[in-house]
Amino acid sequence: MFKKAIAALVMVALSSSALSVNASEAPTITVGYSAQTGEITVRGKAQGRSVITVAPEALTPDKMSDDEGFTPTVFKQFSADGSYSYTIGMPDTASGGRYKVYISNKDGSADDVFVYMDTIRSETIIPLLNSADNDDFNHFILDNALTLGIDKEDELFIDKQSDILMILDNMIFASPIDFYNKYSKVYALSTLKGQTNDKVLSYLEQFQMQLGIDMKADFEEDARLDSEISEKFLALLSQVDFSKEIGADGDINFKACFEKMKPLAAVESATNWVTLKEVIISSFSDVFSDLLKDEYYVLVKDKDNVFERLMKERLDTYENISSSFSSVSKYVYELEKRSENKPSSSSGSSSRPVSVPLATESQSANKNVFTDLASDHWSAAAVNTLVSRNVIIGYEDGSFKPSQKITRAEFVKMISGFLADDDCMSCNFEDVAQDAWYFKAVCKASSQSIVNGDGDRFYPEVLIKREDAALIIYRILSACDKAPYGYKPFADRKDISDYAKDAVYALGGAGIVSGSGNDMFLPLNPITRAEAAQLIYNAFVR
Repeated sequence: MFKKAIAALVMVALSSSALSVNASEAPTITVGYSAQTGEITVRGKAQGRSVITVAPEALTPDKMSDDEGFTPTVFKQFSADGSYSYTIGMPDTASGGRYKVYISNKDGSADDVFVYMDTIRSETIIPLLNSADNDDFNHFILDNALTLGIDKEDELFIDKQSDILMILDNMIFASPIDFYNKYSKVYALSTLKGQTNDKVLSYLEQFQMQLGIDMKADFEEDARLDSEISEKFLALLSQVDFSKEIGADGDINFKACFEKMKPLAAVESATNWVTLKEVIISSFSDVFSDLLKDEYYVLVKDKDNVFERLMKERLDTYENISSSFSSVSKYVYELEKRSENKPSSSSGSSSRPVSVPLATESQSANKNVFTDLASDHWSAAAVNTLVSRNVIIGYEDGSFKPSQKITRAEFVKMISGFLADDDCMSCNFEDVAQDAWYFKAVCKASSQSIVNGDGDRFYPEVLIKREDAALIIYRILSACDKAPYGYKPFADRKDISDYAKDAVYALGGAGIVSGSGNDMFLPLNPITRAEAAQLIYNAFVR
């Protein structure tokens, strides 16, 4: 009976290609091996009466017979209906080495290879591994690979051999089973290095048992990991040097490393300070709890400012996150203290004095000169004062048009009188012509780095945003050693561009800008003539 079964197996194996009419119906097989139990797990897809055979790799189906030494190690017949999964125990008489597992039926055949560990012979090798130096360790491993359950012919082992052996050499092995479990983990870890995210995900799913993780519970169902964080997480895992993750127990706790990468991925994926704050104080508060106990952070009044400034730091390791959080918290705390203890602007001497035109005898700051600007208008004092000092002018019809929005060129013309004298007669902006009415003003501001434009263009006719007007004023004051010390983060600070935040905060704290209702600065709104006049007045005259 057994001889007939073997003959049938041989016939199927040899003629599988001829019998496989529909490739989609051909059987599949994947084999997993546990040195702990000495069992193999065989999974795949098949239809109908099928045969699973396990034999030393050298014993191919055409050589199997009833003769001693030519019988398969395991022989199992079953009826398949789609997916199948069987756990098969290896007999005590099996020796260590490479084994091939076949599945065959009328639709074809498939096979997979595993290496069976000889635990008895390995007992004498483990002490040698624990005491060997680097070169001897590698020789012991390679000379006894099959006995130890290592497949030297495996493509990945060949490719990653140096990495695998280097990590194993720094481990301690309590028994043959302990060695095999650690080898299996290191083998799995070696697949991750330098791989694409798709490959990393595939290997994590394939080796989750060896790595001690549950991809569904630990990854797929972790609500803290959105798609961007997940992608960053997989990328970070591909960069880990696992030789540095060996603990005092001589093992790698991959589950701990796996969890450690999540907060780092979340921090690196944060695109703004609001998201970063959420990661640190909510999503991963258990990981970052010590940060929130920082002595300066506890004293900071505007804690949002800590996270805003933290966004500009390098946050690629826990050490960098911790040190940056501490230094930023201290900086913000000291900034707030200076704001409380010092006047709104410095009183030191000016290296480049601000030029403020004087009023003539015929001009009065108290005189209301415009038909459309009532004496009780919030900007009346500023407008009339600046008119009296020849800083701004109205229109021929006697109006000022306080609500009219102004262009970048118009604002630069307004502030040009407050810049240091400059004979600059050239301008590098291709959209600022020499015969333009604003040419000299823009050249003067550009030569003193008060305005930068965007590359080769200044965009003079574009309406100027409130945040850009504030930045220009801040630069003028800074150039004159009169930079304000104040600090006021507005309610809509998330809308302020990064390049303008320090300027807006400082001017706000010094009372030079006050924003609108509900403590909103409206940074992206175009500035009006009345707002521009009030801003200039507050900065240079008041």
